[in-house]
Amino acid sequence: MTKREIGFLLIGLGSGLALTFVATIEILKSLRHLDLIDSYSWDRASIAIPLALLIVGVLLLIPFPKRN
Repeated sequence: MTKREIGFLLIGLGSGLALTFVATIEILKSLRHLDLIDSYSWDRASIAIPLALLIVGVLLLIPFPKRN
């Protein structure tokens, strides 16, 4: 597996986790609107992990100049 393939894999994983997070927010908002949930709180890891995966994936895709 090349560095480029790993970069695309991490970007896909990070964006998938971010979309899952957004879907979870929308479900919680709709349940709260229906008065089925009183309150909920956010965990920093649920935002930090997808962003970290996206950043690492993009960094792996950036071509660095080769050293002599």
